[in-house]
Formats: sequence, structure tokens, C-alpha cells
Amino acid sequence: MRRAPEILEGGYTVLIKNRLKANEVTDPAKWDLWKIIWDCTSFEELARRAPSPVNTTRTGRRITWRTEVRWALKQGWIKKTRRTRQ
Repeated sequence: MRRAPEILEGGYTVLIKNRLKANEVTDPAKWDLWKIIWDCTSFEELARRAPSPVNTTRTGRRITWRTEVRWALKQGWIKKTRRTRQ
């Protein structure tokens, strides 16, 4: 049975930042996307700042900010933060 996709709203915290194999030379599209993921603090901000809907990696794989963030959540690279009432 297929799991429902992760709801991507609210804040997040980057837990792991130094293990990405891509860099500006080896995979510029992925590197540009990850720099934005690391810089943002919420999924809404990321959605506004992320590049075009689909990027293509050096190997030809299609990625979006959503696919990369879902992967990062699953792997424990980022963690959702709770919203606080004000």
C-alpha cells in the first residue's frame, strides 16, 4: 500500500548539511537547489525561492524541491519544526 505524501508546510530545521555529494562543479542543478534548502527555514519560503519546477541532475534525473525535501525528511537530514501560537 502506498503511503500518503508528506505534507510540506510550516517550518523546518536542517540537521545534516555536510554530506551532500553534489557540489557546484559536479552537479550544479542539485547544488543550487540544496543551497536554497539550507538557507530557508520554512517550506513556504522554499516554495517561493526554489528554481523552476523541475531541475535535471548531471545524471539526467529529474528533481524538484519537493522530491529533495521529502528525501531529506525520510533520511533525517531535515526535521519539521512545530508552529507556535502567538
